[in-house]
Amino acid sequence: MLLPLLALSFGSLEAQAQITIPATNPNTTSSRKPYGNYYGFERSAIIYSAGEVNGSGTITAIGFYLNAASSAAATPAKIYLKTTSNSAFTATGTTVAAEETGATLVYNATIPAASFAANSWVTVTLATPFAYAGTSNLEVIVEANGGGSGTEGSTAKTFRHNTIGGANSAQYWETDTSAPTGNGTTANSRPNIRLTGLTPLACAAPTALTAGSITTTTTSLSFTAGASNTSYTVTYTPTGGTATTVTPAPTASPVALTGLTPSTTYSVSVIGNCSGGTTSAAAATTFTTLTPPPANDECATATAIPSIGVGTYGTAVNGTNVSAT
Repeated sequence: MLLPLLALSFGSLEAQAQITIPATNPNTTSSRKPYGNYYGFERSAIIYSAGEVNGSGTITAIGFYLNAASSAAATPAKIYLKTTSNSAFTATGTTVAAEETGATLVYNATIPAASFAANSWVTVTLATPFAYAGTSNLEVIVEANGGGSGTEGSTAKTFRHNTIGGANSAQYWETDTSAPTGNGTTANSRPNIRLTGLTPLACAAPTALTAGSITTTTTSLSFTAGASNTSYTVTYTPTGGTATTVTPAPTASPVALTGLTPSTTYSVSVIGNCSGGTTSAAAATTFTTLTPPPANDECATATAIPSIGVGTYGTAVNGTNVSAT
């Protein structure tokens, strides 16, 4: 009786829609996070944008792709989920307690050692399915609680990671003996993830939004088009200032922003527009314009220093700062 039930559960899981982030499961880099137990208590918090998820429904299972395994130990794990308006963590990090505040505990069990098979998705079925509307970013918080000073080597589990999320899109904690209480270390390396139970949105959001070629007053936004996008609503807002929307609506990447204020941090959102008046979730990022150089930092306009003349204290010295910087 048990085997048919297991088969039914597995079959039901496979039949549900799955969304992989990034979609092609690229092998960019690797790490023992999120289920490593080299330290007794390891923690991971990762943000995946609504544009990357590009789906809505109820998340019933979560998987992380394991590249390699070597004497991997069983992992007592907890997984929390919550939505967030943040596209990244603060550079100085936050505490685990702060990230788990407002989050839903969706999984709390031990993942058997046999589940950590190389070149496969390590997938757990959530005890508490999580409703996701597809309009906010998704934060995934994972606790690995081997305990003590760790239960395996540093390379016992090697999970596939990517850097598409950008700066500070993940943060990690690791301590022995007791759970970490201090701020995490932020990173741009996130584990590839597979979410089960979501239905892809008809109007897909742009992804991989970045700001490049930044000067004191300009930048260039580049992004990957979402499926069915015909144009884009691009909005940029200086910290504490008023939002500006690019007109007419751009129809392709890249998008040039001009007339910006020097030494200013801007938040940017790009929403895909599709036929029938439908729109996507927003892709978001931030950037800071450069600070202008000092007024006399150009060789061509350097100020000549006049002679100090002949005086009581010695021979005249002629000086110039022409060609100086």
